[in-house]
Amino acid sequence: MAISLRYGFSLVAGIRNIKRVVILSKTSIIILCAGEAERWNNYLGIPKQLITIGGETLLERTVRLCRAKNNYDIHIVSNNDLLRTETCNYFEPSKHQWIVETLLSTQSLWNEKTIILLGDVFFTQKAIHTILKSDENFHFYGRFGASKYTSTTWGEIFALSFSRYEWPNLITNAQQVCLQAKSGGRGKLWELYRSLAGFLPEEHKVENNIFISIHDFTDDFDSPIEYKANIRRYEYLTSKSRYKNLLVLLWVNYVYSIRIVKSGFRLFMRCFADKS
Repeated sequence: MAISLRYGFSLVAGIRNIKRVVILSKTSIIILCAGEAERWNNYLGIPKQLITIGGETLLERTVRLCRAKNNYDIHIVSNNDLLRTETCNYFEPSKHQWIVETLLSTQSLWNEKTIILLGDVFFTQKAIHTILKSDENFHFYGRFGASKYTSTTWGEIFALSFSRYEWPNLITNAQQVCLQAKSGGRGKLWELYRSLAGFLPEEHKVENNIFISIHDFTDDFDSPIEYKANIRRYEYLTSKSRYKNLLVLLWVNYVYSIRIVKSGFRLFMRCFADKS
């Protein structure tokens, strides 16, 4: 009986491993780099995706972290020839007024499992691991609210993933978001997330079955102000010096502690003022 159970468990494990290999071999990673980047305004004379941190561009870092896990089929989606690379496929979207419209333009690249990454994001190794190991359900990966690690005071979506079974639902909701954008909406991934979660366009809340939180140094660079405010800590974070790595972590936790104390003090004073 024990031998039969052992062989049974081995068979189940073998089937799971085969399924995992099949999924990995039919996974497409799409890196979206087709935005207008109006706030970046060609700062430094380069697209945001070519910002250099730790001796490599944001785009090179993302590709390297993905390829460290598996030799994935990676597509760079852009209309800028500067973002062409010999190690990835290059795809020019037919429409890219809004990011959701760009996403719809990439349908020919979708696979059994599709992972969409934003090209202007600094991903940590942990964040990429979280995204790549996702199940076959529809997921968004991002942060609600301010970041403890950077100067960003708002939420961000960094990536999404979905299987072939989710295509019809995704396409329907994405088309709806594009229609809303033509009537004054934003056409962003937050709107797509809310639509798929069944929320109203202005509702900003978590749907735990869809949204997976990534709250670390993963963040994007929308403007020169954000770049200037954060570049030093990213250089320390990616430095080969463990002293600098530790220093930036200590600094982040120190600043975060100060923020909590200040927030607590303001709340106390507000309550005190109300009582008086």
